[in-house]
Amino acid sequence: MRFYLDENLPTAIVEAARRLGVDVVCSRDEGRNTASDEEQLRYAASLGRCLVTRDTDFIPIAIRFWASDAAFVGILIVTNSSPDEAIGAIARALADCAARYPGEPPAYLLEYLHPP
Repeated sequence: MRFYLDENLPTAIVEAARRLGVDVVCSRDEGRNTASDEEQLRYAASLGRCLVTRDTDFIPIAIRFWASDAAFVGILIVTNSSPDEAIGAIARALADCAARYPGEPPAYLLEYLHPP
């Protein structure tokens, strides 16, 4: 599984996850920090990447996409109980998720990511 982090997560997660062998990019590097949530999800889908966010607003967006047959790879919501300082833990949780879904994830994946 490949990941796309939106702007509400620290970009340091990208480098930490890459060191663990995770294929990840972020909205800042893609020049998309000002895009709407829907645009972020569509963009992640166009790249074949699962969107990673702290923003629970993506839950109703996911439902709307599913109801209208608008494809997306997946959405992982990092729990708010995970402090930004837990960069390594979030990166390890992404690596664990990638290992759980070594190929394509199930259609319309929507999960909470709980760093250890």
